[in-house]
Amino acid sequence: MAYYQYKMKDNQGRVLAGVAESESEPIRSHFSNLNFFVLSCQNCDLKKLFNSRVSAQALIMFTHRLASLVECGVPILTGMNILWRQTEDKVMQLVISFMKGRLEGGNQISSAMEYFPKIFPSIYRTLVRVGE
Repeated sequence: MAYYQYKMKDNQGRVLAGVAESESEPIRSHFSNLNFFVLSCQNCDLKKLFNSRVSAQALIMFTHRLASLVECGVPILTGMNILWRQTEDKVMQLVISFMKGRLEGGNQISSAMEYFPKIFPSIYRTLVRVGE
């Protein structure tokens, strides 16, 4: 399986970035079926993404928004999709996209966070695992 980094526009004109796993590049047709316009799609280096960092402010916003959504009864996967669309930080948007894909594959959110030790510190991941 290969990973592709993509940029697309939604029906409201927002540019969204993400990472998807696929055997080939049918990502374009998949997203166009979902009413997204794919701007670019290319192979991506996951090591670069896994070694990325975000600001403390971006992590705090992610945590606060996800906690608020979960507290309101929104399922985690739906919440991650909402956060992916709302996040302004492009690195965080890619991270959320990757994690969303892992959740769709049946993984827990704490195991999806394990891929990003420089973004989610060990104590953060442990607290999420305890909460699960």
